[in-house]
Amino acid sequence: MSDLLERKEDILGFIDNLREQVVQLTGITLEQQEEVFKDRIFGMIQELQKHLSNLFNNFVDILMDFLVMLIYVFLFLLYRDQFFNFFMKYASSHNNSNAEKIINESKTVANRYLWGRVQVMIALAIMYTITFLAYDLEYSALLIIFGVLITIVPYIGPFVSGLLPVLFMVVFSDSSAEIISFAAIVLVIQLIESYVLEPIIIGSEIKQSPLFVIIAIVLGGAIWGFAGLVLFVPLFAIMKIIFDHTPGLEPLGILIGYENDKPSEEN
Repeated sequence: MSDLLERKEDILGFIDNLREQVVQLTGITLEQQEEVFKDRIFGMIQELQKHLSNLFNNFVDILMDFLVMLIYVFLFLLYRDQFFNFFMKYASSHNNSNAEKIINESKTVANRYLWGRVQVMIALAIMYTITFLAYDLEYSALLIIFGVLITIVPYIGPFVSGLLPVLFMVVFSDSSAEIISFAAIVLVIQLIESYVLEPIIIGSEIKQSPLFVIIAIVLGGAIWGFAGLVLFVPLFAIMKIIFDHTPGLEPLGILIGYENDKPSEEN
């Protein structure tokens, strides 16, 4: 606390000296300087209010998209038996066993996707813990929990997850070199999480190529917004299962599939 008070006094003293030098060099009085300062502060406050309003509106939009996505998932789960009966009705009698196998394998995609997501979150939590403890960051536990949970949202989540710790370091650190190095490490962690761990771990769980995991996320976001960012990865995994069990489409399944995934002999 005493260090903060001393820094505040030093800053105030520096500002006073600077204002006196401005008076000597330009002839602008202290009162005129205060008027200019108030005008600038008022303009900055208005600009800040505009940005905060836009941020709040974007947050509300993201929240609504997230709720809509949960409704989609809930309805798919609620009517999964009807979807099963629908597909079985359209499957020819000699393809019933193959159609049933496709549907049963598709049912496990969500569980495998969620387990892959949990593994990525655990790896991110370990990297965050090591980094935050090394820099003795304030409120590390809270930032780790929030940062790990928010990454379930591709692209937006990792950005928020990395931005908050950097802001906390800016507030609580006295060293510019420490802030820059911390920000660089957090950026590297986010790149590893988004473009290495997520495609490889989740791709291996749902037997989907890391390249097509990234393509699914980008394409889903472009077509379906927030819901597409989350749902298109398991959707691509279901498409792979369909390709693997459909004569003539097996090459597409191999293309989308994970590099170590081998098509079964019965296909």
